[in-house]
Amino acid sequence: MRDYKAEFEGRVEFIRSVLARSRAKGIVYGNSGGKDSALVGILCKAACENTVGVILPCASRRNYGIDRADGLEVAEKFGIETRFVDLTPVREAMIAALDGAVELTDMAVANIAPRLRMTALYAIAHAEGRIVAGTGNASEAYVGYFTK
Repeated sequence: MRDYKAEFEGRVEFIRSVLARSRAKGIVYGNSGGKDSALVGILCKAACENTVGVILPCASRRNYGIDRADGLEVAEKFGIETRFVDLTPVREAMIAALDGAVELTDMAVANIAPRLRMTALYAIAHAEGRIVAGTGNASEAYVGYFTK
C-alpha cells in the first residue's frame, strides 16, 4: 500500500532542496484552477511560506469564471497568496504583430497563451527572487508537451 504521507513529505523536501540550492526567496506558480496546479500550490506552500499563485486568464471565458473560482478556493483554503494578471491584451497584440509575417494555424494560436503565461511567471520570479514551479503532469511529459 502506498504511503501518501511519506510521498507528500518527500515531495516537500525535494522542493525545499531545490529552493535552498537556488538561493531563491520564494516560489511562484501558475494557478490555473485545475488539479495539477492545486497540488503544486499545496506542495509549494508546505515547502515554503513565501509561495505565490498567479491566475493568468488569457482570452478564455472559462479563465474568468470557473477556473478562477476553483483557483481562489484552493488558495484561500491553504493560505496561498494570489495575484491576477490578465494576458488577453498581450495575446491579441501578439496575434496582430504576427499578421502579415505568417498565417497562424489554430495550434499556433492555441500555444500563444501558455507561452505568455510562462513568460509572465518568469518575469515575476526574476523580479522577486523566486523560482518558478511547473504544473505539468505525467501525461503531458509522455507526449512531450510541457510549459511552466
